[in-house]
Amino acid sequence: MEKLKVIKAELAKDGFIIDGIFGGFAKGESKKSSDIDLLYHVNGKFLNMYGSFRAFKRIEEIKNI
Repeated sequence: MEKLKVIKAELAKDGFIIDGIFGGFAKGESKKSSDIDLLYHVNGKFLNMYGSFRAFKRIEEIKNI
């Protein structure tokens, strides 16, 4: 969660807005191997920075942070 707090602010500067978490992690049922399910949206700034298909590539990169 600490890493998420740090990257959330950094990503928001680029227009990638994390709205919340859901799933097992949010319910307190996560394990060490669990992933974190994020609810997010992107705004115009993100799309202007990364364009159409580059936006998909950037989202994939964010998933692997």
